[in-house]
Amino acid sequence: MDASTKFLHAHATIRFRKNLITHLENDSGILITDHQQKELLIWEPFKERLGVNGFTGVLFNLGNLLDTDIDLSALVAPLYSSRSGSGCKIFTLR
Repeated sequence: MDASTKFLHAHATIRFRKNLITHLENDSGILITDHQQKELLIWEPFKERLGVNGFTGVLFNLGNLLDTDIDLSALVAPLYSSRSGSGCKIFTLR
C-alpha cells in the first residue's frame, strides 16, 4: 500500500469509530451493547412519540369543504400552441 491509501484507510476507520454507537444505557442503568437491543431501545420511545394510535374520526363534512363546480377543462388543454415560439413544446424520448 502506498501512503495515500494508508491515509484514506485510517481516515475511514476513524470516521467509522465516530459514527459507531458502542453502547446505550436504559432507564434501569444497564448498558446495552447488542445491536438489536440498542435498536429496540431507540425505536420504542420514537414509536411512542409518533402520535396517537387510535383513529378518532373526521369531525367535519368533506362534502361542504370541496367545491364540485370548478371548471377543470384548462387542465386537459394542450401545453403548446400551433404558433411557433409560443408556449412549451412536448418532446418524447426514444
